[in-house]
Amino acid sequence: LKDGLKFPVDYSCSCIKVAEKGCANFYESGERKDGVYTIDADGFGAFQVWCDMQTVGGWTVFQRRQDGSVNFHLNWSEYKVGFGNLSGEFWLGLDNIHRLTKYNQSVLRVDLMDIDGSKGYAQYMSFSVASESESYKLNVGNFSGNAGDSLSYHNGMMFTTKDRDNDKRENDNCATNRKGAWWFNNCARSNLNALETQS
Repeated sequence: LKDGLKFPVDYSCSCIKVAEKGCANFYESGERKDGVYTIDADGFGAFQVWCDMQTVGGWTVFQRRQDGSVNFHLNWSEYKVGFGNLSGEFWLGLDNIHRLTKYNQSVLRVDLMDIDGSKGYAQYMSFSVASESESYKLNVGNFSGNAGDSLSYHNGMMFTTKDRDNDKRENDNCATNRKGAWWFNNCARSNLNALETQS
């Protein structure tokens, strides 16, 4: 009893730490280790992401290809929710990419390495992905980098999978003939989800 108030002898707290909005927030808080983190990008529920804390720090990774161990020639529902393993090859899911980019201005960075180990990057200061009702339309612009601009050609395009054809090519599904889903225009100048080859 303190000041006329009774306190319980035993109590517990159902406390939940509010998740960060993205990997940049963890980086700003002092985190420097790459790995799986839990975020809540828009306040509508937490999900796990891979955070790259080494490449200029604090990047939320939504796609990674390393060794061809994961099949990326999948259907709409699989691209919607995501697939693979966050510690290896994966696609985060179009719904989650939309959640990451719908409120805040987002920057996209694409890091590439060829079979000989040569590295390059492409960065876009404007990046967002619309909701499913707009077929996850891509908005990308303001390029910089040394890997060449292969993505601006796809600006404004809806996402196409082998079972949902939203590309501009008539009588052909670019996702089917390129063996991977993407924001295809009249097919592609880039497709980071295509079947990997060693050539």
